[in-house]
Amino acid sequence: MSNTLQPGQYLGLRKRECVGEGFVAALRRATVPPDLVEEHGHAEAHIVLAIDESYLSAAGPAHGAMTLVYNPPGIVHRDRFAIAAGRFMSIDLDRALAPQARDPVVVRDLAARSALARMAGLIGEGDADPLELADLLLEALGAVAKTREGSSRAPAWLGRAAEAAGDLSGNAATRIGDIARAAGVHPVHLARMFRRHFGFGPGEALRRHRLARAAALIGRIPSLAEVALLAGFADQSHMTRAFRRHYGTTPARFRSAFL
Repeated sequence: MSNTLQPGQYLGLRKRECVGEGFVAALRRATVPPDLVEEHGHAEAHIVLAIDESYLSAAGPAHGAMTLVYNPPGIVHRDRFAIAAGRFMSIDLDRALAPQARDPVVVRDLAARSALARMAGLIGEGDADPLELADLLLEALGAVAKTREGSSRAPAWLGRAAEAAGDLSGNAATRIGDIARAAGVHPVHLARMFRRHFGFGPGEALRRHRLARAAALIGRIPSLAEVALLAGFADQSHMTRAFRRHYGTTPARFRSAFL
C-alpha cells in the first residue's frame, strides 16, 4: 500500500458514511494493530474525531475521548490508538473548506468537539440532515482556523447573507456555500458570524425559512408532497421529520388544527 492515502482511505473499517457539502464523514473502527501502524500521509486535509480515548497524534501526546485532530494535506504521521479497534469519525474536506495550517492541530475547544460528537451521533442514527451536519462541521472548522473576531456590530454583508438565506431557501439544492457566495465571504466565516449574531448557523436559517413556508402552504395546497417541494425540502418525508422536530407535530396534524 502506498504511504499516501487518498480521500476515503483510512486504517479503519467504514461502518456508516454521509456525504455533504464539501465533506465526506464516516464512522470507522481501526483495523490495524497499534504497533503495526506505519508512517503515512493523506493527500487531502482531513479531521479525525477519536471517539475512544488513548489516541496518539503527531499533534501531541495521548488524549482522552472525543479528541479532535485536524491534519493538513501531506502531513506524515503515525496517528493511531493505543488500544485495538478504536472508534473514530473521519471527515475528508474539500480544499475550499480546509483551514490554512502547516501543522496538525488538536482542537481543544469544547463547543467544536461537542459539535462533531453530535455529528457522529446523527450519522449513527441514520437520519442526518446534511444542512445540520454542515453547520456542525463549519463550527468545528472555525475553531481550527482561529479566524480573527470582527467588530461586535454586525457587518453589512451579514444582512445580505440573512436575506439570501430567505430568498434561496425555496430551492432544495441551495447549500451554505451559495449563501456565502451571495455575501462574498468564506463559508467558515459566514457560520461563525451567523452564530455570533443570530445564535444559530446558516443551515438552520435555511431550515427555518423552509419550515415557515411549509406551515403557510399546507393551509392552501392539499398535497403534502407538493408543499415539500415548494418549500424547498428534498421530499415529503424530509419535510415531515424537520417539521416534527421544529414544531412538535406533523404537517398533517398542524393542518388539522386549523380546520
